[in-house]
Amino acid sequence: MELDSSNSSTSYASIRDISNFQSEEEILFSMHSIFRIGDIKQIKHQLWQVNLTLTIDHDPQLKCLTDFIRDEIHVFNRWLRLAILMQKMGKFEQALEILDLLLQTTSADGLGIDHCPKYRTIANIGCMKLHLGNFCNALIDMHKVLEIYRKSLPSDHPDLAVNYNNIAAVHHSTGDYATALSYLEKALETYRKSLPSDHPDLAVNYNNIAAVHYSTGDYAMALSYLEKVLEIYRKSFPSDHPNLALNYNNIGQLYQSIGNNAMALSYLEKALEIYRKSLPSDHPNLALNYSNIGQLYQSMGNNAMALSYLEKALEIHRKSLPSHHPDLALNYNNIGQLYHLMGNNAMALSYLEKALEIHRKSLPSDHPNLALYYNNIAAAHYSTGDYAMALSYLKKALEIYRKSFSPYHPCLALNYNNIAVVHCSTGDYAMALSFYEKALEIHRKSLPSDHPNLVLHYNNIGQSYQSMGNYKMALSYFEKALEIHQKSLSSEHPHLALHYNNIGQLYHSIGNYKMALSYFEKALEIHQKSLPSDHPNLALYYNSIASAHYSTGDYAIALSYFEKALEIHRKSLPSDHPNLALHYNNIGQPYQSMGNYKMALSYFEKALEIHQKSLSSDHPHLALNYNNIAAAHYSKGDYATALSYLEKALEIHRKSLPSDHPNLALNYSNIGQLYQSMGNNAMALSYLEKALEIHQKSLPSDHPNLALNYNNIAVVHYSTGDYAIALSYLEKALEIYRSSLPSDHPNLALNYNNIGQLYQSMGNNTMALSYLEKALEIHQKSLPSDHPSLAANYNNIGQLYQTMGNNEMALSYLDKALEIHRKSLPSDHPNLAANYNNIGAAHYSTGDYAMALSYLEKALEIHRNSLSSDHPSLALKYNKIGQLYQSMGNNAMALSYFEKALEIHQKSLPSDHPNLALYYNNIATVHYCSGEYAMALSYLEKAFEIIQKAHSKNHPWLAMMCSNMVATLEELGRYGEAVGYAIQATEIARSSLGPDHENTKACENKLRQLQQLMSLL
Repeated sequence: MELDSSNSSTSYASIRDISNFQSEEEILFSMHSIFRIGDIKQIKHQLWQVNLTLTIDHDPQLKCLTDFIRDEIHVFNRWLRLAILMQKMGKFEQALEILDLLLQTTSADGLGIDHCPKYRTIANIGCMKLHLGNFCNALIDMHKVLEIYRKSLPSDHPDLAVNYNNIAAVHHSTGDYATALSYLEKALETYRKSLPSDHPDLAVNYNNIAAVHYSTGDYAMALSYLEKVLEIYRKSFPSDHPNLALNYNNIGQLYQSIGNNAMALSYLEKALEIYRKSLPSDHPNLALNYSNIGQLYQSMGNNAMALSYLEKALEIHRKSLPSHHPDLALNYNNIGQLYHLMGNNAMALSYLEKALEIHRKSLPSDHPNLALYYNNIAAAHYSTGDYAMALSYLKKALEIYRKSFSPYHPCLALNYNNIAVVHCSTGDYAMALSFYEKALEIHRKSLPSDHPNLVLHYNNIGQSYQSMGNYKMALSYFEKALEIHQKSLSSEHPHLALHYNNIGQLYHSIGNYKMALSYFEKALEIHQKSLPSDHPNLALYYNSIASAHYSTGDYAIALSYFEKALEIHRKSLPSDHPNLALHYNNIGQPYQSMGNYKMALSYFEKALEIHQKSLSSDHPHLALNYNNIAAAHYSKGDYATALSYLEKALEIHRKSLPSDHPNLALNYSNIGQLYQSMGNNAMALSYLEKALEIHQKSLPSDHPNLALNYNNIAVVHYSTGDYAIALSYLEKALEIYRSSLPSDHPNLALNYNNIGQLYQSMGNNTMALSYLEKALEIHQKSLPSDHPSLAANYNNIGQLYQTMGNNEMALSYLDKALEIHRKSLPSDHPNLAANYNNIGAAHYSTGDYAMALSYLEKALEIHRNSLSSDHPSLALKYNKIGQLYQSMGNNAMALSYFEKALEIHQKSLPSDHPNLALYYNNIATVHYCSGEYAMALSYLEKAFEIIQKAHSKNHPWLAMMCSNMVATLEELGRYGEAVGYAIQATEIARSSLGPDHENTKACENKLRQLQQLMSLL
């Protein structure tokens, strides 16, 4: 204790000389002596030193404080005073016990209403029930009192206004904002009749009205009431009064909500200035103010400033509070959350665990606050991709909540939601949905059907159904969520923007890009009105709009929106923040689609670099990076590098995800498609079947992802020449798409296109044309007239007409495709090269070799400029030009181009790749035409060996190779061997093309000729 002997106003006396304990300096203090607590230090376990300073009677701060407390709890009954004091201390259950006891011992008999504690007791019991969340019973008590007051008091009595305010608070808490506002306006009307216009009770009423308007999103109205509060406080209190600081703080937080961070900061700093003048430098209110400013800087994306303010708050609390104080835990929690936002999960976990440690020491093991920290730690583990650890903490939290609360407590609903999010990330959508529905059930029982808290649950359930491919159910839940907020919020409230974005994403998923874009633009419009141009939330909507433009093939517009989003986050985030990696990945996509693989790869590698610094080596986000980089290398034709990155992604997902997770299926699918491009159909099929197996276990039988699997497997069977199996898989995919997607969805068009191309390969050109036209019809309805997918449709139909010998129709479609690509793509884009190649082939079919050569050389020039010298696409161009020169009779030029093509593929493909067989066959044909039959045979034998290994025994290519072997052996006079190959060619043609196909009849004729020739020898 510290005493100032010069201050004699407080009575105390030293009794050291007459004490029985001579070794102690005993001092007696008079009753009601008051001390300031200077410091509290821990000496040993459970032993603390408290440093006290004796106050004086005329201490101005003490007088102000005691007057304020007396005024706050000034009531006639001492028990009621104690109950109100317990309420002020936040001890609501203890307050309720006192009030219940008081109610049993009081009576209204013979007393006037102003002097009867019974009604005030009931009113206070209602308030305690409000604080404890017992809204229904709180309203019953409050309406009892209201009924008595209305009968006994004049209409302008202040106690009526207090009661109206209390009832309004209950309705506000239950989300019934309209009713809350009506009671607050009644209270205001009462106060205006009985109080002067600058009375502090009016300010309290204005503050309550502002709070309701804030909850409805009517920030302008809320601000107008807070400014009325400010006006009263400025008149009633000195300029450095804490109530003014509190008001500045409220206005600051309101400005923060409307995105006006500059104004928010100015008000929070005004509050800080008052606290600095009126409070000691280590006062907890200063710490609270520093925390508010820190969180504002956090919302502004200025994490460095946010951290500095949060650390100031922590520093104050470290000095003024014991090391296990709950407010310190809150500080650690705030800093941990900030590090989490910054992507520094290691630091986040260290602070969150400090917070948890404090609460473990100071709270019982089943205290609800522990559950809160378990949830936060779970979130950090979730961000590192450690879903198992995240789930273990969430289950700890759930266990506490189940013990502490009723089965329908809101905290349980929140915990169920968090558990569902983790299950979603592990791909267990059914389990996620069950937890989301548990959360919804809780709130449906305790809240009205249009309560805003139901919105979160409807959105979450909608997203689960969307992930499961049930778009109809998803849309119904999203629309329920939107309907609630449209009724309770202003038309420009930010929450509405979030709903529009969710519905837009759903329309994007079902391929209705026009509707998706309209919803994304509504969302953006709301935020552009309410937020500054560099607000981080705008980046979300720029990304959504960019994705819609990307899907419609408008890559330039998509890129511009992706770059806007990146620009916002570059200003507000550190250069190694994980969110920047997301933007770099997004920007890489349109560059890749535009054929600028170098730029695409540079952005994908920037994203990878950030994630390698900030994430663990087995984090799922790294797997995403590896997949993107693999796709870029694949587009460049560097299959070996692409495969290495896909295997890295697969390794991460095998370690961090359950064996039946959809992301693993995606990995297997990507590797399977790559092997198919490399000509290794056996490996391709094994990986694609693994992907299918996962999806069959984890998804409903009509999920669109299953259809995608079937399509991919069909492509492999198509490559092996097993057309019947390929068709069966394509028809399975078509059945799913027809049942789960709208009739004009782009995925249906893709499926029709694949079936059409398959029928074309089977020689059924009528069926082929009908399916290709169905695909075209869908794209013409759902896509803009210059979309690249339309160009692909025109190309496919053009090539079919060329096969049918209708070169005029072929050229008209191919020219349409070229026109689209010239408008939408840069002049050196690979897709333009494909157009030139197809038109060249059509001119070749008409015999216009000069025109054909000019188009083929344009295609070659583009690929030489944009691709590496050993890219497989260059080989295709050399091969096509070689065939043209061969038709022109220039065998030397033909051979040089065929050998260039072969050289590329020998470097980039395995020695048994089917494409090598194609080049050996072409070179053999040149040697055959040059009369070099032995040389021709040597190349044909190489080709034949590859085709036999790579394809089924009845593949059409094998029939073609047999026919070529027959012709060459016949020229060499080896008729016996020729007959054997002719028999094989005939059998293949009969089984794969049918007995009536012209190629089958040609094989049969050749076989008869050889057999007749052999009979003459």
